[in-house]
Amino acid sequence: MRWGDPLILPDKNNAKQMASLAGIMNNQSKLTAENQTSLLKLQQLQGTIAQLTANTSEGIDETNRRDRVSRQIELSSATQAEVYIPGLFRTNQPTAGGGK
Repeated sequence: MRWGDPLILPDKNNAKQMASLAGIMNNQSKLTAENQTSLLKLQQLQGTIAQLTANTSEGIDETNRRDRVSRQIELSSATQAEVYIPGLFRTNQPTAGGGK
């Protein structure tokens, strides 16, 4: 351009193309923001699932511990139970005269 040349303005087609491009870029920005929001929600759900899995596993472990302790108590009670075996200590021996 030289001094005194008329100012060249964009024609109507160029203006329409620029407006369309601006609209496309705006839509792309909106889609990107929506994708980021969806990704964040997905990550939150994954965190929730991981926490629920950990809670379930801990509950199962606690149930197994209680069952194990219960079995140990039952076994120790069974080994401590008194058992009567006739004649074991020979307390009912007949006397020398036949007991009559």
